[in-house]
Amino acid sequence: MNNFESFFEGKPTEIESNQNEIEQTYHNDEVFKDISVFSETLRNEAIHRYNIINYLIHHDVQIFTERHIIPHLPVLKEKFGDDIPNWRTISRWWKSFKESDFQIVSLVTTAKKKGNRVKNLEPEVDRLLNENIKRTLSAERPCLAEGMRTLRTEI
Repeated sequence: MNNFESFFEGKPTEIESNQNEIEQTYHNDEVFKDISVFSETLRNEAIHRYNIINYLIHHDVQIFTERHIIPHLPVLKEKFGDDIPNWRTISRWWKSFKESDFQIVSLVTTAKKKGNRVKNLEPEVDRLLNENIKRTLSAERPCLAEGMRTLRTEI
């Protein structure tokens, strides 16, 4: 079993009381979900985000707007390192955290799910294209026009 207590700021009893305080302040009865299903990097990032939000809550930030977050940024940079994001990003983290009923799982990044991750070419076309590129580039004097002609005839 993994022990993640060392990642959170404070002692385990402090963390539990912090979570209870957040739940009482924002009227939440839910308990955090388990983040052990994610990779260590994603877990560490979610815990880092939680620590930032937790710090702001304990310093009486109740509205996560520019006016309330920016005064805390220098202290956050001192306490958590230089990788503190813009106030707007912290506000998005808070929104996600709050909308998920204060589950730390909501702070796990979803950046890997973005973008085009699927190949658009059929496997046969991809194979023909790669063979033709190798043949064209392996010639003594590669000619792009000749390579395109060859590829068109093969397809």
